[in-house]
Amino acid sequence: TITNAELIQFRKECSKFAYEDIKEVHKRRHILQPIALELFAADGRNYLLVFVRKERNKIYQRLLNSATELTDSAIHSVSGQRRSINIEQG
Repeated sequence: TITNAELIQFRKECSKFAYEDIKEVHKRRHILQPIALELFAADGRNYLLVFVRKERNKIYQRLLNSATELTDSAIHSVSGQRRSINIEQG
């Protein structure tokens, strides 16, 4: 039988937000692999989304094209980083 502690490990969470609520999107590494995106929302929350390697860049471009409130200014940045900075240099 499965205990309550084990059930908590497998619980998944679902969050929904509008494109207009996305303030920043940055490419990130997860477990040393370039497979994640970090999204910063207008309400102060941030999300680390992990994808298969081939899909991350496609989704990143789609978000850049769809999210209307994105900024590339480090001055107004939630993360203090410009979107155009490459933090994944090999």
